[in-house]
Amino acid sequence: MFKELFSMMGKATISLTIAKTGANELTVGIIPKSEGSEMVPATIVGSPEELDAGFTGAISGLVQDTEVMILKKNALKASTEKKKEEKQKTSTQKTEEKGKAGSDKNEKPEEVKKEVVEATLDLF
Repeated sequence: MFKELFSMMGKATISLTIAKTGANELTVGIIPKSEGSEMVPATIVGSPEELDAGFTGAISGLVQDTEVMILKKNALKASTEKKKEEKQKTSTQKTEEKGKAGSDKNEKPEEVKKEVVEATLDLF
């Protein structure tokens, strides 16, 4: 059973809780885990023989869904980080352009000041 689980796990993490709930009955709680994502737990009830025969088949869909969720989450995270970097790069470029434009504006007040001083001197 564990060799089968290992081969299907991928990046998924699943916690199992096993309880004897009857004379010939086990209840297995399956809790898939993914950081930052809420996953739906599952419960399987059966005899030890039934669980030996069909447990991995019963949870394979859950494991695959967990793996897909992890892959989608990682892709979304990468895409979000890329967009954030692009936005930051664009913002930096705009700031640099404003800085260059601002330096031109700084020269103009000095020229105006010089003209005002010369005009004031003409008054006396």
